[in-house]
Amino acid sequence: MTFLNPGFLAGLLLLGPVIALYFLKTRPRVQPVSSNRLWQIVVTRLNPNSFLQRFQQSLFLLLQIVAIGLAVLAAARPLIPWWSSGQAGRRIVILDVSASMQAQDLRPSRFAQARDRAVELCRSAGGEVALYTLGSTLTPVRRFTDAPAAAQAAAQLTSGHQATPSPERVLRLLRDLEGLSPDEIYLLTDTLELPMPRDFMPQTSIRVEIFGTDSANVALVGADLSLDEAGRFLEGTVAVFSAVPAAFEAGLSLEKADGTVTPLPPVRLPQPGLHTVTLPPLPVRQGILRLSTSVDRNRNPADDAWYFADPGRPPTVGLMAPRGSILHRLGRAMPLISFVPTDTASADPPLDALLALGSLPHDARRLPTAAFLPGPRPVQPGEILPWAGEHPLLAYTDWDAAPPSALRPGLLPGTPLIEAVGGILLAEETTLVAGRPVPHVWIGVAPDDPALQGNFFLPILLFNTLEYLLRDKFPRLAYPVGHAGLAALWRGQAPVIAGWHPLPGDAGRVVAINLQAPSEARLTPGRPQAPTSTQLAAQATRHLLGSPWPGLLSAALLVLLGEWWLFMRRN
Repeated sequence: MTFLNPGFLAGLLLLGPVIALYFLKTRPRVQPVSSNRLWQIVVTRLNPNSFLQRFQQSLFLLLQIVAIGLAVLAAARPLIPWWSSGQAGRRIVILDVSASMQAQDLRPSRFAQARDRAVELCRSAGGEVALYTLGSTLTPVRRFTDAPAAAQAAAQLTSGHQATPSPERVLRLLRDLEGLSPDEIYLLTDTLELPMPRDFMPQTSIRVEIFGTDSANVALVGADLSLDEAGRFLEGTVAVFSAVPAAFEAGLSLEKADGTVTPLPPVRLPQPGLHTVTLPPLPVRQGILRLSTSVDRNRNPADDAWYFADPGRPPTVGLMAPRGSILHRLGRAMPLISFVPTDTASADPPLDALLALGSLPHDARRLPTAAFLPGPRPVQPGEILPWAGEHPLLAYTDWDAAPPSALRPGLLPGTPLIEAVGGILLAEETTLVAGRPVPHVWIGVAPDDPALQGNFFLPILLFNTLEYLLRDKFPRLAYPVGHAGLAALWRGQAPVIAGWHPLPGDAGRVVAINLQAPSEARLTPGRPQAPTSTQLAAQATRHLLGSPWPGLLSAALLVLLGEWWLFMRRN
């Protein structure tokens, strides 16, 4: 049994004065009598032989003690599990499983301590418990169940390499739990800062517990690797993030698939922030780039490796274009993709996509396609979609590199399309083939315009388009954790741990998965948050509904009335 107001238990000290007043002796009156022999016999029989005998013979004192005890217990607001089992609170425990939780500034790690805390919260819950993990999204591990089952599930959780969502998205995810009517939510995390409004989920007590003490870290957060023209070497750059305030030098090495390690030139990090490091040619198609430095500068070893692997099976793209078109030279710019000229759009050839000039044949709609629609006619409504800049087709595309002379006119004569629609040159539609959605992308650029000769705009645009169309088969040297293509490759739940993962159903094919989130390299602990005053008031109200204090107070009043009635009867 616990108490909402344990300070009121001090009221039990009132029992001392009541008992003391009852046994307080009064001064006897002196009355002369002829003989005191008979009075001595009467007094001997009336006086109790001990303190306990006198205490037991006082019914009024017992009733007063019971009344005071019941009143004090009512004021202390007791919470009795068996009494309030029908009104027990519902607790949700959320454990952050992002990559930064593997930092070792706490021993053995932030995640290990947070997991122990999750087990403790599950075991101590008085009612039902639900267990969730927070990675790239909020994932249920156990729906509302009893405490032992939830605690057992929490003890078996493992960390991943996912990136924590933005604080705004986390608040939206928490809001989605409001329909479950939780009494309290515990969020166990490390770097998350939640700008929680005062009136946020007023019926739920939300507590954010932070794990972490140090922010020093260095991490590999990205890589841009590609095969050279001969296809024998890998070349490119890696992105290194440093949170160490001082300048220092970190080691870099290449671990091959057979386990041999080759040292690479060290990385000089002059200041905190993101740094781009150019790599020497690497004579391998599968390996691990590893970063190494002292422990006091690198609290999280989970983000010190970058895995890469050549899938060894490039997709085939069909080109239906004139013989002299610049599209036939795409193979030089994109050596990971096989381009095959074709005159038909039949589904028999191994075509993953079709790049066509002019109108798109009807049969080609069975395949993922990208079609160019050059020409002088104005843009028709519905052909161009006003996508936001973060759309996958627009990533890394320098729209300013496209000369206006190479673009179709806009709605007004003489107005380039890039200005008419804010720089959005693409449209997309989806065709259902046997219940499967097939994407089609329309590009409003003339690829053979002389203004695009020797310009990087077109290859970058086509690369993004092909990556978007072939996102389940694109020949990446590495996938980021949570990439949509991984779910398609795995036909379900894809791995969330960085490393080499054999592809199911394709013996010998290895997919490299990495943590590609600079935000997870920042280990600065956030601030813990207690429930708002509105949430605390609502929680106190629910607790009062589960306390037997009204019954205890009523019983105290009944005892006092009974004591008064007996006193009046005797006197």
